[in-house]
Amino acid sequence: MILVTPAAAGALRSLLKHSRATAGHAVRLIPDRRGGLSMLVGPPEAGDEVIQDSGAAVLIVAAALVPRLDGLVFDWGARETDGETHRDFGLRRPRGDEVGVGSAVPPLVE
Repeated sequence: MILVTPAAAGALRSLLKHSRATAGHAVRLIPDRRGGLSMLVGPPEAGDEVIQDSGAAVLIVAAALVPRLDGLVFDWGARETDGETHRDFGLRRPRGDEVGVGSAVPPLVE
């Protein structure tokens, strides 16, 4: 399971609020054509991992990515680029005994 930090969960909730996501929709991590990751707002599909925070879905990991991202941390933070500070989402390995928010719900099965 992917671990979502409290900072990332808060940023995801804000993004979903501002995108006017409907019930059952969350931010989805999906594979892109170049082998990287893309994000979009939408509903889960069969086999996806759904991460909830306070009973609401905040992050959906596409089924094809679940094994590849298992055990990683989905975080929100600042980084410096050319003297400018940018805030964005990122994936990293866990540090020590980190605890994420929410929980994964069983994958959808059709």
